[in-house]
This record gives sequence, structure tokens and C-alpha cells, in this order.
Amino acid sequence: MSDSIPLGSALILDRDDTIVIDSGYMAGEHPISFIPGVVNLLVAAADKGIPLFIATNQSGIGRGYYQVQDMHRFHERLLDYLEDQGVYIVDIVFCPHQPSEGCPCRKPNPGLLHQLRDRHGITLGNSVVVGDKESDERLGKLYCRNGFRIDKSGFSPPLISEILSEFSR
Repeated sequence: MSDSIPLGSALILDRDDTIVIDSGYMAGEHPISFIPGVVNLLVAAADKGIPLFIATNQSGIGRGYYQVQDMHRFHERLLDYLEDQGVYIVDIVFCPHQPSEGCPCRKPNPGLLHQLRDRHGITLGNSVVVGDKESDERLGKLYCRNGFRIDKSGFSPPLISEILSEFSR
């Protein structure tokens, strides 16, 4: 682990359209396709000793499209693939509620970040959030060191460098 990484740092990523291409309420054996460059980002972060986490809204559970165990099966498959690439995700936290329920853990509310902080001793001020929505970016800027918003073109080498540079300041 690099001694330049601030204590308690974490890279916290959204799941859908940030790590995997969202093809609609993905759970169970749903096919997994990765956003371009995301595995490169995750490998580079892991090589620097940056702990990796996923924080994801999963309203498909609250809408009745799939069960919690189906989401967990999808996550097991995702984690198995990433571990084969040398990437270890420390934890995945999720909100199963629909937007209309006003849940404090549903992003852009900070509840999922607080869960990670409380479970793993993450220092939010030394952590970075990456997602595909403006709300992910805002969440990172309000509660963490920074937040980044990506688009479907994925993670270019300059963007990967920019994200990782946040852990060297």
C-alpha cells in the first residue's frame, strides 16, 4: 500500500452505468457488461492500495422486479469477475427503496456513505465518489473529497489519472 494514500481513503463507485452497463433492473443471472475502462480504473486503484466500495440505488427491489437475494447473486458474479482481474471490492451497500419513499440512504442522500463510514472506518473527507448521474457527483462534492460524473464513453486514461490524483493531495 502506498504511503501517499490518505488514511481512511476509499473509492466509492455507483454500480449501474458506472461499473456495468445498465440494461434494466439487473439481478440474478442477468448478463454483465462493463463500462469501457472501468476495470482499468479499478486495477489501477487497487494497485495503489485504495480500498474500493460500491454504493448503489436498487429500486427494482422496492418495485418488486426482483428480490434482495437476486441482487446478491448478481453481485456475487460481478465480484467473482473482478477478483479474477485482481480487484477486490471491500463492500457493496445498497438502497432498495423507490425514489418516492424519501429514504435517507437513497442517493443523493448520504446514508450509504454513512453506512460505509460506520462499517469500515472510512474518512469521507479522504474519499471520492464516482457515478453516472449529477447526483453522484454532487454527493461526492458535498460529503467527500470529490465527486466525478462519467458518461457512457467510460473511463479514459486521463480521467483515470484525474480520479486517482485525488488520493495524492
